[in-house]
Amino acid sequence: NIMSVLEAFINRFIGWEVVENSKEHIIVKDMGETTNKQFENALRRVFLLLESMGRDTMEALKQNNPELLEEAHDIDINLDKFHDYCIRILNKNAYKDSKKTNLLFATLYLLELVGDEFKTISHHLLMDFKNVKYDSIKGMAEATLEYLASFQDLFYKFDFEKVKKLSEMDQNIYFHVRPFYKNAREHEREIFHHLRVIHRYFNALLELRIEMEF
Repeated sequence: NIMSVLEAFINRFIGWEVVENSKEHIIVKDMGETTNKQFENALRRVFLLLESMGRDTMEALKQNNPELLEEAHDIDINLDKFHDYCIRILNKNAYKDSKKTNLLFATLYLLELVGDEFKTISHHLLMDFKNVKYDSIKGMAEATLEYLASFQDLFYKFDFEKVKKLSEMDQNIYFHVRPFYKNAREHEREIFHHLRVIHRYFNALLELRIEMEF
């Protein structure tokens, strides 16, 4: 019915609650303040949820156990909620530095796309490729997860030595792409493609983070 659809829609938005409803109308209210502190907390949640999705993906590939990803869709929905909450706060309380605000918008957009890629990988493992092994791409998955963790550390504690380290990691992954792909089977190549997309997104995120310093 209409009410259940509206309530499901409202549940997507952090802080919004149905405060009154009847057959004729429904009143929805923003019950929480949107402050820069809440933005920081929500953004950290986005990173933590991405880290969880990446770790679960790595373990599912390592153990050949897709069941570890059964909650990936729910985690991605939760990630989207915090993403939307961050966007709402930015829209209401933009930084005085409009450039930083725009960079944060772009950062959030790319982080959500990374979550979508992890969700797609989970769908492939659970639905499309059953009872198969992923030995040829475990190295690529592990390298991508390590890059994710290193970028998160850099994002909150910026240092040019860390930028250098990420650049070296990127080079190492780049030079191993061909042997990874050459040895992979068809189902592995599909997962490999999504891991490569995730890595490209993080390269773009690194550029955005560096630009925030200037």
